Amino acid sequence: MEITVTAGGATKSKGGIGWIILPAGYLGSALWGMMMVIASVDDLATFAFASAFVLSLIIACVRFRRNVPLRLVCIFYIIVIVGMGATQFYTSFNGLQFFILFTGVMNGFFAIYDCIEDLVMSGVEESSSDAAVCGKLMGVSGRCIGVAWAFISLLLMSSGVLIALFITQ
Repeated sequence: MEITVTAGGATKSKGGIGWIILPAGYLGSALWGMMMVIASVDDLATFAFASAFVLSLIIACVRFRRNVPLRLVCIFYIIVIVGMGATQFYTSFNGLQFFILFTGVMNGFFAIYDCIEDLVMSGVEESSSDAAVCGKLMGVSGRCIGVAWAFISLLLMSSGVLIALFITQ
């Protein structure tokens, strides 16, 4: 991974399918946001998603034990999620659902914002972003790829909201 002074960066990989690997960070964040929004609708789905989230945070704490700031953030989120889960389990307050919904919406909207800000609006050099590298693979400009990724992120978030509304009906 290469990070430039202008806060841009590009992923360098060997092998694999470039046009699938390059948008993974942007579109993956939107996909996780969509899944969190959908999971926040149902109590059982919320607890299942929160459990998987806590498990992944524990794995990150163990795997990156030398990175103290990361461990502190993970421990903080574990405490918040377990506390919200206990509150939701023992009271009528749906704190865990709100937390998962908030985190999902934040992930999704940040994915859209990040695509627009970093890949479309910014003056980052054409060779220093994942979108520019993907654009070269596909024969279009990096900004065009940025617009496409922002649109796909918007579609993912919109789909998550619509599916969540459909489930609640």
